[in-house]
Amino acid sequence: MNIVCSDNGLTIRFLENNDSDFHLLHNWLSSMFVYEYYGDSGEKDFSFVKEKYLRKLNSENEYPCIIEYDKKAIGYIQFFEVDRAEYDLSVDQYEKLNIKNDDKVFAIDLFIGEDGYRDKGIGTKALKLVIDAIFSKYKADIILIDPKTINPRAIACYKKCGFKECLVAKQREEKDGALYDNVIMKLEKESITMKKILIATTNKDKYRIVTYLLKKAGLDDYEYKSLDDINYSGPDKKEEGTIADRAENKAKVVKDYLDAKNSNDFEFIIGIDDGIFIKGALQENIKDYVRKILYENYLNNGEEFAFYRAYCLITKSNQIIKTETQIPYTYKFKDGAELKANSYPLSQVSVPFGYEVALTDLSNNEEDEYAWKYSKERLLKFIEEIN
Repeated sequence: MNIVCSDNGLTIRFLENNDSDFHLLHNWLSSMFVYEYYGDSGEKDFSFVKEKYLRKLNSENEYPCIIEYDKKAIGYIQFFEVDRAEYDLSVDQYEKLNIKNDDKVFAIDLFIGEDGYRDKGIGTKALKLVIDAIFSKYKADIILIDPKTINPRAIACYKKCGFKECLVAKQREEKDGALYDNVIMKLEKESITMKKILIATTNKDKYRIVTYLLKKAGLDDYEYKSLDDINYSGPDKKEEGTIADRAENKAKVVKDYLDAKNSNDFEFIIGIDDGIFIKGALQENIKDYVRKILYENYLNNGEEFAFYRAYCLITKSNQIIKTETQIPYTYKFKDGAELKANSYPLSQVSVPFGYEVALTDLSNNEEDEYAWKYSKERLLKFIEEIN
């Protein structure tokens, strides 16, 4: 298998010359969802699909690829170096795109074919991966993409990846006898700068795992910072209200402080706070139970509990997005458990379901993947809400 790029269970591989891949394409292109925006009625014939994509495979400048998620083929993405004579834009339209003669220009297109994998941020992540590959491996200067104007979902996705709308090409795309307008969108290599996210915590364990989870959920092309990284000296918000209230207050206090200093260059500031579901009730302040659990036999060996975590993300434009996650564990007594600043002391006695040892005896990867298992659904929806 020839891989273009991969990250966190998402793999982009080249289309292979076999009926298995051609059948995947045929099934996807025959579905009503894909057909609405991609391909035409001819794609419903397997021989037509095979012949069409064999031509792409045999082309020197086209790169047809399969998108795999957790080793399952779920969609298609293709990119190719643009031949101006074949890209079907007028001279005036090319001038509006401000493309220089010596610019190396690629175009890209994609769809998610498998039901159940759309609206989860996977297409956006796949597109970002391939964009990075086109700029780094194929040395492109500019990438174009041309969704139909009737496909606002795709246009929103492309904007998240940095594409800018340049012009509308009227009646440019023919599909089964009808003509459609295309939005021509452009992404320049020079325009890509690493955006930053601030996690409003000094807790090193919390920062590490939250960063991992947010990257896994789709915020993977950002530079992450903690309060320690920026030498934060602003006020601390008192631990008041619900878990969600405290997470929001932490994010707001930090944002207000940085805004007042005119030093807020973060795309998002994320406040986080924790509670614990224990003995049948949610306790808002986990600190009240740390000593009881570690030293006072508050729980019996094997007794179940769960950590609750509230997230509050505030954008530069003051959009506020919230979610909460719950991760279950069982208790296992540890003789000599220690209280350490800026860490999770309860990790010493928290055993993930299906394991026999506590978090402190697992690798970071094992701990992170366990947290992802129980946070995945909520965090994917959380990231999708960002405008």
